[in-house]
Amino acid sequence: MLHLTISFEEKPKTKLAGDNLRYYRLRKRLTTRQLAKQIDVVPATILMYEQNKHPIPYDVANALSKALEVDAGILYDDFADFLATPYSDALKSIRLDLGMSQMESS
Repeated sequence: MLHLTISFEEKPKTKLAGDNLRYYRLRKRLTTRQLAKQIDVVPATILMYEQNKHPIPYDVANALSKALEVDAGILYDDFADFLATPYSDALKSIRLDLGMSQMESS
């Protein structure tokens, strides 16, 4: 019986979306071209995201997460994370961080 071992990168130590994108793309054994075709972008776009040169837009992060079968949250930047959070929860969190009551925020 023959066993193959494939060298595989460790999970990213950073929480950068591009690092996660690269890790999970490689884990699915997809090339940048194959992944780009699945979500209808050019391969250079995938490379820009993986190199953290450009933030991954919210809708693209959602498409990538479906293609890679991962939670979209690992591909979100702070703004996309805010968009994904229900507004009432996000606003409540901001209000509490500012030490305001509901009456003061109206």
